[in-house]
Amino acid sequence: MMSTCLTSVLALILTLCTGISRGQCPEKCNCTGLRVVCEGQQLQNIPLSLPAAEYLSLRNNQIRNISRQSFKGLTQLQALYLSGNQIETIDDGVFEEVPNLVYLWLNDNQIRSISRESYNGLTQLRILYLDNNQIHNISRELFKGLTQLQELSLNNNSLESIDAGVLEGVPNITKLWLNDNQIRNISRESFNGLTQLRILYLHNNQIHNISRELFKGLTQLQELYLSVNQIETIDDGVFEEVPNLVYLWLNDNQIRSISRESFNGLTQLRILYLHNNQIHNISRELFKGLTQLQELYLSVNQIETIDDGVFEEVPNLVYLLLNDNQIRSISRESFNGLTQLRIL
Repeated sequence: MMSTCLTSVLALILTLCTGISRGQCPEKCNCTGLRVVCEGQQLQNIPLSLPAAEYLSLRNNQIRNISRQSFKGLTQLQALYLSGNQIETIDDGVFEEVPNLVYLWLNDNQIRSISRESYNGLTQLRILYLDNNQIHNISRELFKGLTQLQELSLNNNSLESIDAGVLEGVPNITKLWLNDNQIRNISRESFNGLTQLRILYLHNNQIHNISRELFKGLTQLQELYLSVNQIETIDDGVFEEVPNLVYLWLNDNQIRSISRESFNGLTQLRILYLHNNQIHNISRELFKGLTQLQELYLSVNQIETIDDGVFEEVPNLVYLLLNDNQIRSISRESFNGLTQLRIL
């Protein structure tokens, strides 16, 4: 009993000793333990002589510049919030003083350019948010060395293309946000090496074509968002490289034709969104092999007929939406085998 009490007292003393004292806490900031919070204080500059901390929040201020000396000495810092400021550029070596950083929020700024060596030394970084900025280009070596990165958010920027090799430095990424940009072109080798990627957001862009090798190597991908683009056709074997895909969004495009072998290999697919397109016909073998499919959305297209056996390959279908088409005739055997269907 005495040893337990002594251990608790020592732990409390250690916590008090390692915390930030009032004299060390910057003006307009709150300091608790190893946390420094300076939020919504209209700060135009990062406070000088920041105390050693593991958590630092400077969000929702008016900070425009980050100098190389801004975080000097903060070697134990793990979480840094700089979102909601007016930062325009990220220069070389800015984060070299925070080698143990795990979480970095730079979203909701005015960032246009990021130097190639901006993230040098961040070998422990796992989460990087750069969404809601004005980024136009991503240099090939920008993410070099971020081998522990798991989540990368680049949505709501001004990106027009994703070049080959841009993401080679982040092999362990699991979530990638590229939605709500102006992306038209994606190189065949853009996603090379992303063998751990599970969720890929590409919706709300201007993508016209999907090449057969675009998703090559993304064997762990489970969710793929391609809605609200300008895709017109789905070619054979496009999704063969993503055998573990569970959710696929292709709605709100300009899809007119889908090849018979477009969905080959998607044996794990459960939900397929194809509504709000310009699809005229559904071939008998289109859904061949999609034995796990539970929800299929085909509403708001230009389908005129439902032929025999079209849905024979999707015996586990529960939801089938075909409303707002131009269907005139439905064959007697159109819905054969749909013993699990609940909503039509």
